[in-house]
Amino acid sequence: MAGELFQQTALILSVTMTLIVAAENTWWITGFNSNYLNVQARDLSATYVIYFPNPEMYEAFAGTWNNISGWSCNPGNYSATFGF
Repeated sequence: MAGELFQQTALILSVTMTLIVAAENTWWITGFNSNYLNVQARDLSATYVIYFPNPEMYEAFAGTWNNISGWSCNPGNYSATFGF
């Protein structure tokens, strides 16, 4: 999984991680950049990408979420991108 946070066009945070999540676990992404304080929410945008480990997991996800509410799925690399 990867994510980027922008203030207008400036990249202020970039994260990349591998998630191993069991049903009972909870996870979230958090970050901080002290060079960008008092930023207005209206000036922020975010993009997150999920890379699926196999075609079956990708197809299960893409079959429901592709082109819905900010999601874009890419069968070329088994990924799904969400932006807002």
